[in-house]
Amino acid sequence: AWDAFSEDRVDGTLGDSYVDSILIRDLAGLKKVLAENSTRRVWVITSPSIKSSGHIRSDIADFIHASVDNLVHRADDGVSGVYLWQPAGSPPFGGLSEPRERRYEAEGLHHRVGEVRHDRDASRRSAVFARAGEKADFMAHGPYEEYPAGDYVARFRLKLGRRRGKGPVAVLDVAADSGNSILARREVRVEEFPRKTRYADFTVPFVVKEPAALEFRTYFNGDSDLWADRVVVGFLTDPSSYRSREDSEFLAALTGRIAFQSDRDGDHEIYSMAPDGTGLMKLTDNDAEDRYPHWSPDGSHVVFHSDRTGNLDVFVMAADGSGQVRLTSHPADDRDADWSPDGKRIIFTSERGGDGELYTMKSDGTDVVQLTDTWGTNGLSSWSPDGRTIAFNSGRLTGWGIGVMNADGSAVRQLVGGGACRPDWSPDGEKIAFVSNRGTRKMDIWVMSPDGKDRRRVTTDDDNYDYYPCWSGDSRMICFAKCAEHYEGNWELYVIPAEGGREVRITYHPAADRFADWRP
Repeated sequence: AWDAFSEDRVDGTLGDSYVDSILIRDLAGLKKVLAENSTRRVWVITSPSIKSSGHIRSDIADFIHASVDNLVHRADDGVSGVYLWQPAGSPPFGGLSEPRERRYEAEGLHHRVGEVRHDRDASRRSAVFARAGEKADFMAHGPYEEYPAGDYVARFRLKLGRRRGKGPVAVLDVAADSGNSILARREVRVEEFPRKTRYADFTVPFVVKEPAALEFRTYFNGDSDLWADRVVVGFLTDPSSYRSREDSEFLAALTGRIAFQSDRDGDHEIYSMAPDGTGLMKLTDNDAEDRYPHWSPDGSHVVFHSDRTGNLDVFVMAADGSGQVRLTSHPADDRDADWSPDGKRIIFTSERGGDGELYTMKSDGTDVVQLTDTWGTNGLSSWSPDGRTIAFNSGRLTGWGIGVMNADGSAVRQLVGGGACRPDWSPDGEKIAFVSNRGTRKMDIWVMSPDGKDRRRVTTDDDNYDYYPCWSGDSRMICFAKCAEHYEGNWELYVIPAEGGREVRITYHPAADRFADWRP
């Protein structure tokens, strides 16, 4: 079906009025309609069914897809689009409106092994499932769609079922030239999946040097049950092209530097940048998972944790990424480290006693002292600016809560009950930022007084998770991460005044940017 509209204008804008709809039975019929209406604008709107020969004739679909000069908008699914044929001599419509992402549901791609099944955890409640023992082959590949030259990141969303061994369970690749040219490839191993059965995103960065038709392929090795949900392909673009002048001026006025973790190179690394997203520096660069950075009080060093030694250990490095030194070397996981206000000690969470408990050590890794010893997990701590008190995640009651204690581990008390987590003390000592699900379907950023009173909601986004708050050096702003999905997905960094107001986005990247820390 097609809709043709007249040349009428209302108040100087396009005010097209409906003319006619016609059933198109073949390519000749479509071309005839275009020819007979050469003095009108003709709009052709396509749905995802244009990929399916069972819905749209392949010759019609090929003709429309080849009409790239007529494409004025492509939808987020990367397939649906709006095409416009104009009278000869008409001024340009304004060019293609490209989304920042193209999304491909695995069940809509080709598959040589596996079957489409209902799955309530999948993005559209269905995914491709391949059972352990089936032959090794592609469980999802396609869509052979044209991509312009540029830098991209593909996020493959997978879930592991019954597990066997510790080897690779899938191979993810981006291919051109009908699979003859591999632009990027990544093996996915059992140990990379979450401990609980849920979906995880696996990023594959790639570069297109000249326009090419690409396919995104998930190769199943046959050893473990595997679900393939979707592939999201992101365009890497200058963030300033998305911001208004007002937002750009707001961010440019902020000072300091923000450290954060991102999986934009395929695994998690530590980066730093100015608060407006400029001056990006990659501080770590390896095949390990480097996470949870925190600046030292003087801004000269960054503490973080990494699994580069086989399990999680605490490391420290200079602000430019040099001089990386391992501080802990225990066979249990040591993680989530932060500094004391004077920079002499580091607090961290360790599982060396079973459940996660809080410990401190000197900044050189010596003199380890245990602070907490309770059932449940205690972690993600934040030291008060005067050094006397520590706020932390407490898992000792139903759900996460926030507790505080003296710096020596004494006088433990609860500030907020279940449904709250990730406290961060403001540099002036007046407030604690935290995350809570109170009054929202997901999570928002809140602030409270150090005694747990005067709680106030800062962000009010019921459609996304707002997490990982950190304060600017003047205690006026809060940086946080936002994403529609709780555990994985495209996390981006934002900033908002501590009193609430308009959120301004800092990062524009299809990878997951989160766990920020802001130095003055």
